[in-house]
Amino acid sequence: MTLGLVDPSAPLVPPFFAAVEAHPLVLLASADRFAREHLADRLRGAGYAVLEAASRAELLEELRRRLDFDRIRRPPVDLLVTGRELDDGPGLDAVRLLRTRGWATPAIVIARGLAPEHRAEAMRLGSVSILDGLDDAEEVLDYVHVLAPPFRRRG
Repeated sequence: MTLGLVDPSAPLVPPFFAAVEAHPLVLLASADRFAREHLADRLRGAGYAVLEAASRAELLEELRRRLDFDRIRRPPVDLLVTGRELDDGPGLDAVRLLRTRGWATPAIVIARGLAPEHRAEAMRLGSVSILDGLDDAEEVLDYVHVLAPPFRRRG
């Protein structure tokens, strides 16, 4: 007899972690909608799951939600790609949040003409790469492939 409360075929992991198990998850934040959507499409085509954020608030909300939900100490994302400055504040706050929670998740910071003191701050926070912009999707993809290689199918 089935009560209908639980679907026995349903996965035991929350739905938003399903993509993480099939593909590396990239959290991509940029105020430049066109560049963000173009890079997200390229990443998806290369085998990545992508979450997009258009602002610092969206970026931090998504990251906090993932950090607070996970009780088994799984990385909240496999890679963070963020602008140093987003329309409503510094994207580096997301890197800070990851580090204060004990995660060494790789981060790529996007910033044009980054002043030496800001470059030093990004590196001090553990940013793996600092790129001049999202204009060259191939350059960003090259870094992403090195930092979070697409999962290979077994069999």
